[in-house]
Amino acid sequence: MHHNPTLASFLASIFLSLAAAPVLAINKCEANGKITYSEAPCSQGKATVIAAPPTPSAADVAAAKKVAASDALTLKKIELEKAKEAKLAARADQANARQAAKNAKRAKACAQLEQKWRWAEQDAAKAAQKNQEKLREKAKRMGEKWALECKA
Repeated sequence: MHHNPTLASFLASIFLSLAAAPVLAINKCEANGKITYSEAPCSQGKATVIAAPPTPSAADVAAAKKVAASDALTLKKIELEKAKEAKLAARADQANARQAAKNAKRAKACAQLEQKWRWAEQDAAKAAQKNQEKLREKAKRMGEKWALECKA
């Protein structure tokens, strides 16, 4: 059976306060469209007496305390679990951010390497005959380096 910790704690405090206080009646007073509550009798308007519930037994108080303590423990466990989950989520977010930064850095480096390769090919195509073979070899090696580091 699952209990609401807030409700159980509230009920326990009500039981405890009622156990310590004498049985009183509450007066609900309705006058001029306003409703007020008081221990004193109503001075004007419509009066309704609301009888206080009977004083709980010692067994009821003990049971309420037990439920409140159990619910407090359950709440503590839930809070600890949520904190643990939040910590794990934060670590996962950090790992994802590091990986995204690493991927962005690699993409930038590959784009720069590809650009240098294309420029080397253009330089080889425009070069004078005597330098053309050397520049073609350089462009080929840049293309191979790009394929090795970035194409996979």
